[in-house]
Amino acid sequence: MINDMTIASAERLWESSVSTERTIADDYLRQLGASQNVNSVRFNIACQPTNFARGRKFPAALFGFRNIRGDLLGVERHFLDPDTGEVLSRDYIGRSSFAYWFTARFDEPQGFPFVGTMCVTQGIERALELSNQTGCICGAVLDIPLLNDMTAPADIYEVCFDDENIESALLAKIMLAFRGRAYVTSTISERFSQEAPAVA
Repeated sequence: MINDMTIASAERLWESSVSTERTIADDYLRQLGASQNVNSVRFNIACQPTNFARGRKFPAALFGFRNIRGDLLGVERHFLDPDTGEVLSRDYIGRSSFAYWFTARFDEPQGFPFVGTMCVTQGIERALELSNQTGCICGAVLDIPLLNDMTAPADIYEVCFDDENIESALLAKIMLAFRGRAYVTSTISERFSQEAPAVA
């Protein structure tokens, strides 16, 4: 079931935020190994957490999760220590099903040699790591089981799944579902058995 009020809250938060350029979030992205064309990240100077330090506000890096049409479905907030820049906690506002966070825009594939191939994993940090390792745009999901009903963007014909963080029985089920939607599928270790050039 879609919670339109929760999506609306995510949209308001996104619209009230700004570019990460020259902010503590910019430093955080560099620590994660994010390339310059990292997609859909903004900065909010004062976010109030839902899961710790109630009543206090912290700077946060906001990662926009979208459907394959590009509609914003939710925002993952990474709360940052204003003195050290370290992550204090994370939370998510919005709808989780059918939502990806992509490491780059598919209409701006510069620096990604494997055009048409997308890697899929759980977690933003892992998505950035895989994107740098494989040279592919990577999609992060919140919950791996949600992939059963998902599809990939129109530009994609091959989907590679992260066999390091998806349990084998579930992975086989998800790969079968994607093959049924006419995608070429493989695991990360199968597809990239030799180290790919890192993304600049």
